[in-house]
Amino acid sequence: MRLTVNGATSSSGNNRLDNIQFRATENKTITLTGTTGYRLLSSPVSGTYNTLLGGLWTQGFTGADATNGMSNVYRQAEGNALVSLTDQSATYPAGYGVAVGVYADDDASTPGVQGGFPKVLPINGTENAAPVAITPAFSSTEGEWEYVLAGNPFWSSIDWELVTKGADVASTIWVWNPTAGDYASWNGSIGDQRGGIIAAGQGFFAAYDGPASGITFTEASKSTGGSFRGKEVEPIAVRIGFRGEDGRENGTWLQFAADGTFGRDRKDAIKFAPFSNSVHQVFTLERETGTPMDIHYLPLITERLELPLGFRSSQEGTFTLNVSHWTLPAGWKFTIREQSGESTTICEWSSQNVNDSTTECELDSRIVNTSSPFVVVVEPVGTTSVDSGQMTADSFKLNAAYPNPFNPSTIISYSLRTSHHARLAVYDLLGREVAVLVDGVLPAGSHSVNFNASGLSSGIYLVRLESEGQVATQRVTLLK
Repeated sequence: MRLTVNGATSSSGNNRLDNIQFRATENKTITLTGTTGYRLLSSPVSGTYNTLLGGLWTQGFTGADATNGMSNVYRQAEGNALVSLTDQSATYPAGYGVAVGVYADDDASTPGVQGGFPKVLPINGTENAAPVAITPAFSSTEGEWEYVLAGNPFWSSIDWELVTKGADVASTIWVWNPTAGDYASWNGSIGDQRGGIIAAGQGFFAAYDGPASGITFTEASKSTGGSFRGKEVEPIAVRIGFRGEDGRENGTWLQFAADGTFGRDRKDAIKFAPFSNSVHQVFTLERETGTPMDIHYLPLITERLELPLGFRSSQEGTFTLNVSHWTLPAGWKFTIREQSGESTTICEWSSQNVNDSTTECELDSRIVNTSSPFVVVVEPVGTTSVDSGQMTADSFKLNAAYPNPFNPSTIISYSLRTSHHARLAVYDLLGREVAVLVDGVLPAGSHSVNFNASGLSSGIYLVRLESEGQVATQRVTLLK
């Protein structure tokens, strides 16, 4: 997705961002560090746009420091476009964000640079009272995606997972990361915007695909200290890192889950085009539409999977590929190949070598910026998914739970080929571990265990058996 500004793309060679920090201090200020470029901001207090922007140079609209020239402040409008602010004295709509081109010069009308970085914005006013609700207009055909530039309306950090969302609002958010010069996304369990925490003063993008697009920031949305809330269990995921000679790194994620799909869904994150043309990007391509993906939320697989992989960079030189996150099951193999002429393996990872720094691979910019197709290959070696009682092998079995559906208990039986450590656990469809039934060394042969789900809600759960370097899964349904 590339948002438009008055019909033109939002990229500009002068819009490179380096670093930004939001700090809500006792004096109620927001501090911006870095260099000239766009920021996504949000006002934590009730008032006008001037309340937020008064400490910055503005131009191109009524009430700005200079009413002539190209606007440097844009707000969200319908149709995925950013349109210029028209009046700086207009009331700021709580819960929405604003894109601001921040200059080093605080007074462009005076020769020389006045000010510089960091910039400390004094924000005077009363904090917006919770709840703050916004309802972005939906003008597309239902099922098509639209995006809203929302914003944290409070002085506290907020947790996106605790924000009340309409039925058509996706789990995914995008936050501009000035240090990396790209967006960081989060889908509720993985992503570079770790934990889905949104700082005070921060604007962000959210997505929705229908009229139930309401977003409500409640008192309960506020996080404690803005720190990452750890999950109960790591999702099945891998992150590909793509790093340039300047040290900046971009990444793309693959996540595998019981409710994942090969098409677009509410836990996918597309790869946004950045504000800056100075960028390194890596992305997978959604198979049906060719859409670049930042987070690809896929189903659990039992067979080899190939996905197109793309790279883009504005710079020449040598680039490094790495795996900076790996929670794939033991035995899985992950390969990147170039498909020009004969298939050439560029890099290969498995659970045995993923933590070895020597598995980083180098790419030349001549390869990165050509149309030569790349693919990422995921091979669940030694892994078989089991559903409806299908067995992986005669020597390693996860039998059908009985009864299924059940309430509140069911018997899960399985067998092991050799005496080995085994782990049998139950997960919900969000990948959260809800029960551990077995975790220890067991003798070879047949075993069974009772799963009592009296403390769980009705729904579908995934039973997962790990042993002997293999994994087997099956779905069970709790009906109360």
